[in-house]
Amino acid sequence: MLGTLFSMNNATNRRTAIPACIAIVVCVAVVVSILTVRRAAEREYASYETLCSLGAEGDDWVSLLEIFTGRPPIVQVEIPAEVPKETTFALLPDLRNLEALTLEYDSLTDRQLDTISELGLNALNFEGDFPTDSDISRLSRFRGVQFIDVPPGNLSSEAQKKVRALLSSSIIDFD
Repeated sequence: MLGTLFSMNNATNRRTAIPACIAIVVCVAVVVSILTVRRAAEREYASYETLCSLGAEGDDWVSLLEIFTGRPPIVQVEIPAEVPKETTFALLPDLRNLEALTLEYDSLTDRQLDTISELGLNALNFEGDFPTDSDISRLSRFRGVQFIDVPPGNLSSEAQKKVRALLSSSIIDFD
């Protein structure tokens, strides 16, 4: 009889232990996820503050993520030519919620263009002398960008036609 009670106790213990273990794993996963999101938000905000201290301007967005992170996601940044390119492109990858980017640089390397394309932007505005006619093929990395602004006079009319054909799914403004 004692053996039967002992084996029933083990079965009951196993039945309650498994849900308890699952609950613990779920709780740990939630806490780790929140901490990861908070750390990314802190990195994003620190990068944004650094850019702003150098002359950049930007905007954030009210989001439910702010409940967990304590920081609103940065969605728009305007970076003047006075901000060193090295600093800009070292910090841009931390701005994971960025939707729109304005750059006033006169030239950009392939590596810098790759960094921009990896941001998954909706809008990209160039306000410097970039791009020029010789940069057209390099713009192909921005096929997923919905809106692109290029300063008037940067591209010849022939180059503008090529850019429109290359980025046919984008709305491109040359004015």
